[in-house]
Amino acid sequence: MIAAVSFGVALASAVAGDALSENRPGDPSAIALDIETPKSNRDVRCTLTKKDGGKLMIGGSSSGLYKKGLQLLLFVNPQHPNAGGWYLQFGTNGVQSFLEDGTWQGVAQIGSGTYPPKGGEIISLAVVAVSENEANTEFERARKHPDRPRPGGLPRPPAGHLAFAKNVKIVLQRSR
Repeated sequence: MIAAVSFGVALASAVAGDALSENRPGDPSAIALDIETPKSNRDVRCTLTKKDGGKLMIGGSSSGLYKKGLQLLLFVNPQHPNAGGWYLQFGTNGVQSFLEDGTWQGVAQIGSGTYPPKGGEIISLAVVAVSENEANTEFERARKHPDRPRPGGLPRPPAGHLAFAKNVKIVLQRSR
């Protein structure tokens, strides 16, 4: 758990979803972001496809972010086996919907058609709320180098703009 107080704002890491949020007692505009599916240290079903490798559904919630006009970026970090860092999910992957009520849904890709997941892989997921300009910069970099992790790790957003699902185990499910 991380705890710090600055100018009356407490920052805390929520253990359940590893969401970092700004907590202001009684403030309905408090900032929070969470990955609800999958949770840290849990299994996630991964649909195996011939073309794309494995696909998994990701979902979560937020508060105070939608009305700020921020975009959500989804990153995957293959840990076992290690693939060297965080990979931005874009194109047909990534955050597919971000609704006014704060809920969001996305798709993450694991492996490829040539190198599909075998099951049992361990990954971590991160969702980050960033400005439209920062999102465009991230997408441009990822399109140029889709096979390389993001240099320097994840973007460093303000409190409440980042959430994790850590040590998630891939369980394969064949596509129909």
